[in-house]
Amino acid sequence: MDKIRSIFASSNSAGQGVAAPNKRGLITDLANRPIFITGCDSGFGQRLAATLNAMGVPIYAGVLSEKSEGAETLKDLGCKVIQLDITKDEDVAKAVEFVKQDLGSEKKLHALMNNAGIAEVGQVEWCDVDVFSKVLQVNTLGAVRVTQALLPLLRSTQGSRIVFTASVAGRYTLPGFSAYSMSKHALISFADALRKEMKPFKVSVHTIQPTAYTTALCSAETIDSSMQAKWNDTAQEIKDAYGESYFQAFKTLYLKGVNEFSRKNINEVVDEMIHALLSKSPKVTYIPTFSTRMRVSLLTTISTSSQDKILCKRAIPNVQPAVVAKACGKI
Repeated sequence: MDKIRSIFASSNSAGQGVAAPNKRGLITDLANRPIFITGCDSGFGQRLAATLNAMGVPIYAGVLSEKSEGAETLKDLGCKVIQLDITKDEDVAKAVEFVKQDLGSEKKLHALMNNAGIAEVGQVEWCDVDVFSKVLQVNTLGAVRVTQALLPLLRSTQGSRIVFTASVAGRYTLPGFSAYSMSKHALISFADALRKEMKPFKVSVHTIQPTAYTTALCSAETIDSSMQAKWNDTAQEIKDAYGESYFQAFKTLYLKGVNEFSRKNINEVVDEMIHALLSKSPKVTYIPTFSTRMRVSLLTTISTSSQDKILCKRAIPNVQPAVVAKACGKI
């Protein structure tokens, strides 16, 4: 499929100057293919909702806040914006009931795009268990909750689709990214099982597995403040073992990687999402861009020790933790 382009005034806004996308290779009758998307406040979800809306696809846009700038923009475009915290059963139930009532007896839900997600960065000892729980609740269990709630509607439509925004971080794990990688690895496993279970119902299941992009999720400023907050809350005994110099070196190296390696064109991901949702021949797994696919192929086929060397070079500073330096007589 030719690349589907949507042009916006800025990378953080949606719906301004949306170009007419190329529809070659897509299914027809888009006006009767309603799609439910989570995480539409910003980033991939917002851009996807605005682009599909411009193509004539009816959109149910789940947002964490109906008063957010992204939500207001999507309302102006004509999307049906729904307040939705995917970690809350009551929010999900209300959203599903709204969709049922809006569809009525004639229309069918074509697809669910599980896109909502969060990220936390910090080494294991700097992260409270609540940090891991929070990420898993949104990235994994939130997607499970929404999927289960909408499955009755999707199963009643042969040819319907369920798509998950996973990540290459679900295939390999950078130091300091354990909570996020755990959640995405689990999400990929859930999608793998669901894909097999839905075959008898003719419901297809797909994952989008991008690398880091310059969305709010990968904002250097957000990551910096989040890491600093975790370090500030870390027990003094643990902080003494690592030392302030080690923490600052880790943070600096990590932020350097974010700035250098995060891709900027989020349409690379949105194009793949549209293909998964609307192509006549969707793929099971999408890893946007050739270079990312090659990197994933390399890192997942080499030995574990070689993978460790490559990833540690990216994220483990060349500074000894305080307790190690002291044992070596350097402090």
